[in-house]
Amino acid sequence: MSIALDLDTRSIDFTMAYAQAPLKAPVYMEIPWGFKPAGVDHPDAYCLKLLVNWYGLKDGGLNWYDCIKSGLQDRGFIQSQVNPCLFTRGSLMVILYVDDVLIAAKHSTHIDSLLASLKDGTDIDTGKDNPKLQKFQFTDDGSIKTFLVVNIECTQNGFHLAQPHLIARILHVLGLEADETNSRNTRDTPAVKPLLIKDTSGEKRTLPWNYRSVIGMLNYLAGSTRPDISMAVHQVARFSSDPKRSHEKGVMRIARYLKCNAKFGMFYKVDLSQEIEVYVDADFAGAWTHETALDLNYVLSRTGYVILLFGCPLFWHSKLQSEIALSTTEAEYIALSQSLRNVIPLLNLINELTPALDIAPITPLIKCKVFEDNLSTIAVAKAPTMLPRTKHIGLKYHHFRQFVQQGTVDISYVNTDNQIADIFTKPLASAAFSYLRYKLMGW
Repeated sequence: MSIALDLDTRSIDFTMAYAQAPLKAPVYMEIPWGFKPAGVDHPDAYCLKLLVNWYGLKDGGLNWYDCIKSGLQDRGFIQSQVNPCLFTRGSLMVILYVDDVLIAAKHSTHIDSLLASLKDGTDIDTGKDNPKLQKFQFTDDGSIKTFLVVNIECTQNGFHLAQPHLIARILHVLGLEADETNSRNTRDTPAVKPLLIKDTSGEKRTLPWNYRSVIGMLNYLAGSTRPDISMAVHQVARFSSDPKRSHEKGVMRIARYLKCNAKFGMFYKVDLSQEIEVYVDADFAGAWTHETALDLNYVLSRTGYVILLFGCPLFWHSKLQSEIALSTTEAEYIALSQSLRNVIPLLNLINELTPALDIAPITPLIKCKVFEDNLSTIAVAKAPTMLPRTKHIGLKYHHFRQFVQQGTVDISYVNTDNQIADIFTKPLASAAFSYLRYKLMGW
C-alpha cells in the first residue's frame, strides 16, 4: 500500500525491547552459579530481584506489547479493531512485529516527528517535552529495504520481494550450491505426480541433514516470497514425524527447483483499479488411490487460494480441508468459504484505513474456479436458502452469504486455464505451471 499510494516509509528496531518494559509483578531469580556479590558471604541465602522486564519470562512478550501499545496510544494513536498490531494517527501507520516496526505516512516529516517523540519524549505536534510520555531506545534503519529477512527492491512499475540468502542457506544445508549450472541438478517444477504418501514400509532416509529444520526454512520461504512452492512444501511437511527416502527426494526436488531461480521472488505490478481479488480452487480427494483407500487422510480435498490487493498478492495458502467433502461442488464451496475468512477481515481493515489514506472504498471480487459440472458452486453460494445436499455444512460454511446478498462480495466464473489458485492445489505440468507462476509472481 505504501508503494501503491506513494507513501514515505521507515523501519526501526527497538534495542533490547523487552527490557524497556516495566514488570507488572515482582520477579525474583536465583543468584547465577559462580557469581558472588560483594559483601555477601553466603550467596545461597539470597536471591536477586529483577528491576525490568526480561527475555524468558512467561509474560515478557505481553509486558513489552502492553508497553509499546501504551506508548503509542499516549501519543494519540488508535489501535486497529481488525489487527491489534496496527496503529494509526491521521495518515501515520505503525505496524508492530515484536521489536521490528514499519512506519508509513504521506510525508516524511510526520515520521520524523514520531521518531523524535519516541526517542526524546516530546509531543508529536508541538515538539515540546512531555514528561508523561515514555522514552524508547531504537535504531533507525531508514526506508524499507529489508524486513524480516526479505529484500525489498523498487522497480519501474512496482517492486520486487526476494529472499536469495535464505534460498542459498537451504541449498547449502542440502549440499547443493546455487551457482552450479549442471542442468541435471535442477527441476522446472517443485513437485510431480503421484502425490506423496506415508510410505511406512518404504526405504529409509540416506542424507544427513535435519528434515524438520529444512521444512521450517522452506515454510518461511513459501509464506513470504515464494508461493510457487507452497503446495510442494505443505506436502513434504506432512511427513516430518517419520520421513522416508521418498519424502527426502520430495524436499530435494523443491531445492533443485529453487536452485535455478534463487534470485527471483515476487514481482509486484501495482494496479489501483483492481482493488481486492481472490482466486480460489479445490482439488477434490486428489490424493486418493487404491493403495491408500483405507486411510482417511487421503480422501481429504486440498484448498488453494490467493488474495490480491491492487494486483499484488497479499496472502496465499495451500492446505488440506479439515473434513471430508462429498463432491467436487462441496470441496469447491468449502474452499471458497475458507478463503473468505481472510478476505472479510481484510476488507474491514481497508475500510479502517480508507479515511486516513484518502482511497476509494474497496469492494472485493471473488473469482472461483468452476468445473463443467460445477456451476452449482456459485448457485449454492448465491442461494437464498439451504439446499438439501448442502444443509450439513450450513452453519460452518455459509458465514459469507450475507456479504454476497448485500453485494459486498461478487462471485464470478473464471476459466480453468486462468485459475491462478490451481498452482496451490496439485502438481502441474511444466507449461501450465510456468504460465500460472507468471500470472502470480511476474516471471
